[in-house]
Amino acid sequence: MTREKIPLTIQVEALYAISIMLLDYNVSISPVLINTETGLVCNENQHEINEVFKIYRKWLKVTEKNGFTIIKWPLAHSKYEWLNRKDVKIMVLPSL
Repeated sequence: MTREKIPLTIQVEALYAISIMLLDYNVSISPVLINTETGLVCNENQHEINEVFKIYRKWLKVTEKNGFTIIKWPLAHSKYEWLNRKDVKIMVLPSL
């Protein structure tokens, strides 16, 4: 499946935008969410998108609690990742 054929919903775009703001400028990921357990793209799977939103909400609460001084990758230790995530070392900004 080529990237051009993978739909990009507004929900995925929002999650992607949040993720890009966290990254060092030289890190490149694609706006395609992958379920690592199945290997399938989940951009149009509403159930999985809802799960990813829950992960990001939990991450935001923890990050707000520490005053945005310790920023961790939201999808770390989850079954989801962004396309090309395995190809790069994620360099998260130390704080916002």
